[in-house]
Amino acid sequence: MSKPWDWAPAIVDLQVLRIGNVDIVSMPGELTTMSGRRLRRSIEALLPDGHEVIIAGLANNYINYVATPEEYDYQEYEGGATIFGRYTLDAIIQSQKALVTALNAVCIKCN
Repeated sequence: MSKPWDWAPAIVDLQVLRIGNVDIVSMPGELTTMSGRRLRRSIEALLPDGHEVIIAGLANNYINYVATPEEYDYQEYEGGATIFGRYTLDAIIQSQKALVTALNAVCIKCN
């Protein structure tokens, strides 16, 4: 829907900030509990020991809920409000992992 304006963003901004041993992973959506756990685990696997992950939702825009594929299939409230479909969480995890990997590569002194 695009009248009177686009109802959903065509481009979704994601970012990762590193301050010392804390990585702040931000995105423009509301994660379900299980989505947050999956995102956190995938990012923690890429970080050096001693780093903490903070997930900061609702940054830069709004894409509604981000549910797991299982929650999306069930179509309860959060699953039904995941506007980009079943694989929204997987796409966000893949993109955030790429950002963390790039940050690890350029932030040699941070480790």
